Amino acid sequence: MKFSELFNSTSSPRSPISSNNIRRNENEDEEKEYALMYSGCSFCFYGLLLGFLLAGILLATILALWLSPNTETTDSSTSNSGSSISLGSSITTTTTVMKTCTDWIWNSTGETIAGVTGSAGTAANQLSSPWNIFIDVKNNNTLYIADSGNHRIQKWLLGAPTGTTVAGVSGSVGATATLLNTPKDVFVDSSQNLYVADSLNNRIQFFSYGILSGSTVSSGWSSPGSLWGVQVVNNLIYACDNTKSAIWKNGSVVAGNQIAGSGNNQLNLPQGFAVDTSMVPGTIYAVNSQQHTIVQWTANTTTGNIVAGSNGIQGSSSTLLMYPVSIKLDAYTNMFVVDNNNHRIQLFCRYPTVNMTARTIAGTGAKGSTANTLTFPAGIALDSSMNLYVSDTSNHRIQRFQRLV
Repeated sequence: MKFSELFNSTSSPRSPISSNNIRRNENEDEEKEYALMYSGCSFCFYGLLLGFLLAGILLATILALWLSPNTETTDSSTSNSGSSISLGSSITTTTTVMKTCTDWIWNSTGETIAGVTGSAGTAANQLSSPWNIFIDVKNNNTLYIADSGNHRIQKWLLGAPTGTTVAGVSGSVGATATLLNTPKDVFVDSSQNLYVADSLNNRIQFFSYGILSGSTVSSGWSSPGSLWGVQVVNNLIYACDNTKSAIWKNGSVVAGNQIAGSGNNQLNLPQGFAVDTSMVPGTIYAVNSQQHTIVQWTANTTTGNIVAGSNGIQGSSSTLLMYPVSIKLDAYTNMFVVDNNNHRIQLFCRYPTVNMTARTIAGTGAKGSTANTLTFPAGIALDSSMNLYVSDTSNHRIQRFQRLV
């Protein structure tokens, strides 16, 4: 149809079929236009949504870094006055909040892990007046016991019902290479060799791992008396001399003047000690039993300072002791003290603040044989989880108090 004919044809009537076809075509064209518009709008909507999502993630990341409470950044600059060179550095440190000694809690109810309560004996599951103990934290917290009444050293594996004799002969007293006489302490080195304070033989005996015949490593010392404690630090042998009122280091006196007394240069029948190996290495903490005190003796000094108890005054308050016999230190020199005649274990916190007021972490202050009482305890040790082990001497058992916090 020509262009002119198209206009001329409008005056002519149309059939219903042709009119409907025209409307249908027009509707289809409109639907196509709407579909294209909808498709374009959908694309814009999803693109906008993705943009908002990415922006939100970026903003959250920036806020998290900015609001982080544990990171502190310090910028410092150092300049050399003799030149124009300036050195700048940025140091980032992370601060971790740690609970201090005053927050630590142990279960007040103990568990018997060695010995039979109230029953002294020579059987493998029994003990007789156990004294000091040692936990080998590097070897599955194996327990070593100076079983003084049986004149032997018992090795007790974690969870075992019985012990194994690793030095001495059960029930036999002697001064030969295989015998002991009332051992009071045992120390185990990194090779599982034993050092034994063989008290009534006035010697320190060394037993190589797995060997039942020992050798005397204190034979060159100048007439030591009854040795009640032993600790080896950097291959140096420290020992507590009860009768000479002194602490030895490889045969030389490093605390006390070998005359029992109450002066600041003296000790009075000490029964135990500990050497600091972390905070101020070489410092000695002597258990000055007859003076009811703990005395701190810095290396290469001739006098000591009282850090627990009151000189010559016995008592049961939180600041006093009554015949303390043993001590253990943790890595911060917090002091765990066996307060023998008060039938309790006292903790003196020394980090971050030195405190001469103790709190009782085991025992009630009254003697007894229940799960929460002790009777004349003599030894103490801590395992790798800071669980507390106590040699409950007159009950012939070793008690474990679980660390809770």
